[in-house]
Amino acid sequence: MTELPSPDADLQTDPPGTDLQQLMKPLYREHDEPRDGFEPVPVWMAALFGGLLFWGGWYFASYSGDYRGDALDRGAPRAAEAAALPDTPEKLAELGRTLFANCALCHQAEAGGLPGRYPPLKASEWVVGEQASAGRLARIVLYGMEGEIAVKGEKFAGPMPGFGGLWKDNQIAAVLTYIRGAWGNTAGAVTPAEVAAIRAMDVGRPTNGARPVTAEELLKVPIR
Repeated sequence: MTELPSPDADLQTDPPGTDLQQLMKPLYREHDEPRDGFEPVPVWMAALFGGLLFWGGWYFASYSGDYRGDALDRGAPRAAEAAALPDTPEKLAELGRTLFANCALCHQAEAGGLPGRYPPLKASEWVVGEQASAGRLARIVLYGMEGEIAVKGEKFAGPMPGFGGLWKDNQIAAVLTYIRGAWGNTAGAVTPAEVAAIRAMDVGRPTNGARPVTAEELLKVPIR
């Protein structure tokens, strides 16, 4: 009986004349996968970018104007602008009442504050009492405040942001005038010139909230 060839016979032996090396030549010609992006950065390029970053930081630190909103304003307002500025305690208080909306979230609309967090402004000794002064209050608004402060026998530790980079001197004077005469408070008005004098006195201190004042620091400020 004749034995039939296996169906896999052709798979078990290479075809006649087949050279394995000839079959593998196309694979040998293949190159390695490219590795773009894995090479180290040249020293000159790292030095260039480092120098640019340093120059950029120096430039912003030198010419940022403490990031104040009025850093690029004219040194002296034009006549029309000057006429619009509040020039009486009544006008300052009216402007301050509008601006106080930024403060009411923490100190509350009726200035009662939030227990343990934000102190009251109504009948506060820092606003109308023995420790009250335009210089101390102006610094709180200009630079912000951190740490504990005692008001009416209670301690409060909520941080306050600085508004010196957002508000001009007349706006800060307006808010201070308003809180010193509202809710039964009877302290006098604060003028824009007084706020400007404090800015000039503390020249070099950032008004972007980076260096807030503390209660201990404020107590060293003379009452005037």
